[in-house]
Amino acid sequence: MATEPTGLWVLWDFDGTLVDSAAATMSALSHALTECGFSNEGLIAEDVIGPPLEGTLRTRGLVDDEIDRVRELYRVYFVNNGLREVRPFVGVPQLLERLHDFGAHHCIVSNRMQGILDALAQSTGLMPLVNGCVGRAGGRNSKLAVIQFAIESMNIHADAHLVLIGDRREDIEAGARLRLQTIAAGWGYARKGELAQGGPVIVARTVNDLWSLLGLSCP
Repeated sequence: MATEPTGLWVLWDFDGTLVDSAAATMSALSHALTECGFSNEGLIAEDVIGPPLEGTLRTRGLVDDEIDRVRELYRVYFVNNGLREVRPFVGVPQLLERLHDFGAHHCIVSNRMQGILDALAQSTGLMPLVNGCVGRAGGRNSKLAVIQFAIESMNIHADAHLVLIGDRREDIEAGARLRLQTIAAGWGYARKGELAQGGPVIVARTVNDLWSLLGLSCP
């Protein structure tokens, strides 16, 4: 890819792919559940990080108004306490910069709400390294819808070489649905065997592996 970079667009999942947000996310959700009188027992990152929060809360038995209360407390706590705890995985900023130097373009695609995603992209220092940042807003209620909107809103040419990189089954399934070249981020929050359930996919076990899969020499 390094020899023909100008048509390359990389669509990056955020949590578990670009950044390690497990501690901040789990702390915020645990706080929100406790404050609303619900149990936080059994919370694990694999259930929380990646899928939309509403679905996670419904599996714990919460209903609409309860979900709204927990989600708002989660948002406030995360913005006030969690933003500074989220960090890019080692090697990620350098990889984005190197790809950019070769003419590639980047867009973040995430199930996080757009406002929090924008704040996170800024606080982690990744916003200046990407061309766009698309999260949940305006009826975009699935990863597939987020990715479709990103492709449309970024005016990505039909002849562009598109690569989707993500760490959860929903990423793999969306990539297959849209017939995108998809690489699974094996360092993320997927359960054992989850990535294979999304369909045939190349797995990068580490960020260093991703460098070589994208045709670059790891420094």
